[in-house]
Amino acid sequence: MKVRRRKKKTKKKHTPIGGEKLSNNLANIITIAIIVMVAVFLLYLFRFHDGLSPIQVDWGQFGDYFGGILNPILSFFAIIALLFTIKLQSEQLKNSAEELKLSREYLRLTREELNCCQAPEFRTMIRVRIC
Repeated sequence: MKVRRRKKKTKKKHTPIGGEKLSNNLANIITIAIIVMVAVFLLYLFRFHDGLSPIQVDWGQFGDYFGGILNPILSFFAIIALLFTIKLQSEQLKNSAEELKLSREYLRLTREELNCCQAPEFRTMIRVRIC
């Protein structure tokens, strides 16, 4: 009986995806968003430094100002964060597909080795016991 030997494949160096890099990018986005929020608030205070108003209309105008300035900026940062996560998911999907391909190849080689190496008497013993 001839036993087939597996060829050694050079395996790519597996590097973890995302992890620290994604965390750093998202932390940077959150930090920049907080700085922008504080800057908008301070800009409003320096421009209109009348103190806290007891009039409800003034609070409504402040809310409109604050929301009108920050909503587009924060939405932009949310889209950037979403793009980072989509990129991470696509890289992980690619690695998963590669690992699945390697697993299938390993399973195929294992089956070939088992089929080639088993003696006919052993196969009949197994079949008799199973049936």
